[in-house]
Amino acid sequence: AVDLTSGGGHQLGDGDVIYIDKGTADGLAIGNTVDVVRSGDGLYLVGDDHDRLLPQEVVGRLVIVGARERTATAVIVDSYDALAIGDKVRVAPN
Repeated sequence: AVDLTSGGGHQLGDGDVIYIDKGTADGLAIGNTVDVVRSGDGLYLVGDDHDRLLPQEVVGRLVIVGARERTATAVIVDSYDALAIGDKVRVAPN
């Protein structure tokens, strides 16, 4: 899991370009698909102990368009909910 970061607003959606703190050292390459996941049920604040007990829900999908050793640039290609800075990412099964 990794944090989303962005130079802009607080919510992100389809077509936005974002930066993640995972890169080629973590196995990412240009063209990889990455899922954005979120834990929680909306009743507890993100980061509460309750979050780790709940399953992760896929809320978006990214495609890597640039990759360096420790960072990558991605485009949001699908968002099922508004993505927010602090959401986590994981490599999507292809």
